[in-house]
Amino acid sequence: METIDYFADLNNIYGLLLTLINVGVVFRVVYCITHMIHSPDERGVYVRRIRHVLIFCVIANTLIPFRDVILAYIT
Repeated sequence: METIDYFADLNNIYGLLLTLINVGVVFRVVYCITHMIHSPDERGVYVRRIRHVLIFCVIANTLIPFRDVILAYIT
């Protein structure tokens, strides 16, 4: 009987998801920067949006490494 390595599949899915998140963050930052250029009155709003996107990116990219550290500590 063939064994299926679900952990490798989950790591591949996680890698794909992180890639999509990082590409989305880059597009969102570029989008906000172009809108800041065209409407300088709303600069504060777009700076806040960029800050929130970057915080989300940091949290998304550090979630699984934290999980791996905790699992390594427990086992």
